[in-house]
Order: sequence, then C-alpha cells, then structure tokens
Amino acid sequence: MGRKTPPGDQPAAARFNQLTVERSTNDIAKAIGHSNSRNYKVAQVASFFSLIRNTAPNLATAAVMIEKAQTQMFRSPDGYQAAHYLPGQLRIQSELPWLLLPTTAAREQLHYLFADVEHLPAAFNKADSAAEAKGLCETFRAVGEAILRDPIPPRKGTINRNLVRRIYDDLWIPGASKSYSDAFAQKSMASEVPALQSDEYGNLLNIDERSTADWSREDEAQILLRYREALRTPPPSLTDAKMAEIERTVQA
Repeated sequence: MGRKTPPGDQPAAARFNQLTVERSTNDIAKAIGHSNSRNYKVAQVASFFSLIRNTAPNLATAAVMIEKAQTQMFRSPDGYQAAHYLPGQLRIQSELPWLLLPTTAAREQLHYLFADVEHLPAAFNKADSAAEAKGLCETFRAVGEAILRDPIPPRKGTINRNLVRRIYDDLWIPGASKSYSDAFAQKSMASEVPALQSDEYGNLLNIDERSTADWSREDEAQILLRYREALRTPPPSLTDAKMAEIERTVQA
C-alpha cells in the first residue's frame, strides 16, 4: 500500500519547492544539506515530544515504537526518489504522535515533519536505508522515548529545552555517527570499484576497468561520510527562538 499524502497546503508547496525550482547543487552539498535538514527535524520532533509529555504526563512511561514512514509530501519523477528526512515513523503506544497534541496547528506541523521528503538521486535513499539498518532508526526511537522519560515535573505548553539539547547531544549525535560509520564500512567493503593499480613508473594500469565499474556503492559511501560530517553543526532548531515557535503552536 502506498504512503499517504498529509492534508493541507504544505505538501503542494513542498512539491513545488523541490521539483519546480531549479537547483544546481552538487552531490556533496546535497548530502550535507540533507543531513543538516534531518538533524534540524530530529530536534524539532524531540521538542514536540517534550510538549506531548508535558501535556499528557501519563505518557511518561509509554513505549515508543518506530516503523516505516506512513506518509510523504510527494513522489519524485524522472528517476529520482523522494527521500524522507526522518528515519521512520514514531508511535507512542501505537498512537501517531501528532494525534496527542492539543491544537490543529501543532498536529499539522508534527505530521508534516514525518511526511517531509527531498527530491534526490536514488543513491541518497540507498544511503539512508543503509544507515537505518545500522541503528539510525533505533537511535531516533530512543531519542523520542528519552524525551518522554523527562524527570522534571510537567509544565503544560512548555518544552524542556535543556533536556532536548542534552538528548540531542548525548543520544542522537553519537548514535547517528555510529550508524553512518557502520554503513560506510559496509558499503566500502562491498564496493565494486577496483583500487588503482600502477606499474613501477607510476603509470596507471586499470583505468578502463575503473571507468566501467559500478560506482553506485562508492557514491553511497561518500554520501554517508557527508551525513556524518553534518553532525558537527548544531541545528538552529535547538535555539530558544525556534523552540518558542513550537511552543506557540499549542497556544493557537
């Protein structure tokens, strides 16, 4: 069964931005940008989970589960793929998390975070899948669950900002870094691109063999390295200003 498109105007706007507007970035920039956007959205999800916990304290011991994405903003044509930013769909005790928020604005924004995708070459989706299989999904799930376990007494309508930042630094960064590294190692071992060979005078001996090799795994491995590199930069969604924006969605 295909993934559903979420309601509202946001999916059409996202599709226009990704498919209609000309983008002239190289694969390195795309990989860093995709990873930066993922990190931004992970921090946003953590903030929303803090709001959920402070709105419904009874969920403090709830189990958090992860599954494949259920919705997406659009589908990509022309040999590209719509790659989700987030590693999967989180549920809180089998419930979709946005349904636990008190306002339409908050519910729509969290729903869109899980549905959001980027129009990218297929190698990016393959790199994402490799990292997810090496622990990225479990790391994301653990972030959500750790936020719900907040030991501070709940304050309705507020985000525990220090906790969100700590969980991002202590769980997401090392967990995601390990996932990317392990996936990179796997891709590198399975690469079908032969190593350079040269004679005693430095003349390259296997240029033709390398030029006709399948470079797709090599491309995916390099994408994973860029994903890991992007973890060095804290996302703006960890700032007070961005968390205040999310808090205002439950006051609408």
